[in-house]
Amino acid sequence: MSGRPVDAAALKSVLEGVLGPEGCRFDPAAREPFALDGRVPEAVVYPPTPERAAELLRACGGAWGIVPWGGGHRAEIGPPPTRYGVALSLARIAEIGEYDTESLTLSAGAGTTLFDVDQRTRAHNQMLAVGWPWERHTLGGLAAGNRGTPKRLAYGALRDQLLGIKVALADGSLTRFGGKVLKNVAGYDMTKFFLGSRGALGVIVETTWKLFSRPDHEVYLWAAMPSVDAAARLAADLLRSPLLPACVFLLEPKAAQRLAGLERLGDLAGRPLALVGFDGRAAATRRQTADAEALAGKAGGEALPVREEIGQQAAGYLMGELPSEEPALRLRLGTLPSFSGKAFGAVRSALDDHGCTGEAVADYAAGRLTLWADAAESAPEALRGLTETLRKRLAPVDGFVEVERAPPEVKASLSLWGDLGGSAKLNRVFKEKLDPQNALAPGRLPGVPGEF
Repeated sequence: MSGRPVDAAALKSVLEGVLGPEGCRFDPAAREPFALDGRVPEAVVYPPTPERAAELLRACGGAWGIVPWGGGHRAEIGPPPTRYGVALSLARIAEIGEYDTESLTLSAGAGTTLFDVDQRTRAHNQMLAVGWPWERHTLGGLAAGNRGTPKRLAYGALRDQLLGIKVALADGSLTRFGGKVLKNVAGYDMTKFFLGSRGALGVIVETTWKLFSRPDHEVYLWAAMPSVDAAARLAADLLRSPLLPACVFLLEPKAAQRLAGLERLGDLAGRPLALVGFDGRAAATRRQTADAEALAGKAGGEALPVREEIGQQAAGYLMGELPSEEPALRLRLGTLPSFSGKAFGAVRSALDDHGCTGEAVADYAAGRLTLWADAAESAPEALRGLTETLRKRLAPVDGFVEVERAPPEVKASLSLWGDLGGSAKLNRVFKEKLDPQNALAPGRLPGVPGEF
């Protein structure tokens, strides 16, 4: 299922005319991994260079819905495309281009993974700080999805580290936004506008990033607190203190129970947890974790001796990725960091009100909370009610709730993004300007209808 009927012969002719048979896949087994909410593309293409990707868009001329793909790790976020003829994989545009070790900048194809960059920069004692070094998330996918960064307290958010992008627009032109310095615009910063655009404004084919010196040491402290509110107060105390944590995550008891299977938490599991991470020189990080442990003790908490690493599955869980099959609903809640403790309470109350089960994790510095929830037989009315209740309870503090994952019938009956305010109009203005035929990821840009 891909929306409008597709002339398969015409599609095959156009795609192979640009990429040749070796760059296109039409068989069902190759197309199925690119399905979105049951909608399977008619073809998958693998352009080898940005130029060929742009040529492909020009040749298609808006006739078919085209959805760009990075690693596909969080492709289910958002509604399915209203037209889905082609999945455009960026897997082959994965070369690291210009790497300036002196200015600490790096340009790489959109299909390059964080792991690839880590392997290249490690020899120069440098790093890209937008994720964990072992992750296989692509750079283009991170930018297009605007995923959070785990250590934003030390290195900034993704928008602070992305210096520039090269984009293949729907008309087949290649355009560069931004550059290789931190401040390079006098007007609207289009690089930032493409963050979170999910391929609906243009295909990000290259990214340029700010790098950092690799820390000599990184350590993590787990603190079990008497309550979720106490964990949130500890986080606030840490940020007000002279300490310089790289990250602070909060977990309510059910989330801590799950984490017990991923981390050696002993009897800390099952209680509200705070995870505090520090990067830097060994002596400094050890001193800071000792001071953080003392703060936790004053707040009635109990700390686990300092860990010098965090497991890959545990790290992924903290960033919103379950290590096993996910429940039916995944929500992303945004609020003020100071409201985090109350947000956990609102979540637990809403789950009880609608007969749902769930667990929640918060990145305190980002004011972002991930909630996984389910209901008996994934009842759509309960999941819809849960989402709407949380929106009402967060509205007084200018919070928001986005639906990242849900059964198709729930997605179809909800506003996935909530109230977008003026950004919906801005999204539509840019969509109509950059993609007037609505060829790229139609229906996937927040606030813009699938057909216009």
